[in-house]
Amino acid sequence: TKLIYFFNNNYYKPKTTKNMSKNKTLYKYEFANKLGVSLKTFGRWIEPYRDDLEKLGVKRKGQLLTPGAVKFLCKVFCVDLDE
Repeated sequence: TKLIYFFNNNYYKPKTTKNMSKNKTLYKYEFANKLGVSLKTFGRWIEPYRDDLEKLGVKRKGQLLTPGAVKFLCKVFCVDLDE
């Protein structure tokens, strides 16, 4: 079963997330693809968590998500990348 997320009056269905580990560094566009949204939308979604992400080593204009940030975002967006 796949989860459907409701954000800003739109439904999004995450794409398949097989063979990905929460302990892996990902590009922001890769995580956005796993959620099934554009990079621009993903940027809007993570804006409320900007301070938390900066504490985890993610730069505002940076392209990489640290392993800690990937784990944090998996919890925020209820995504299991290990399935």
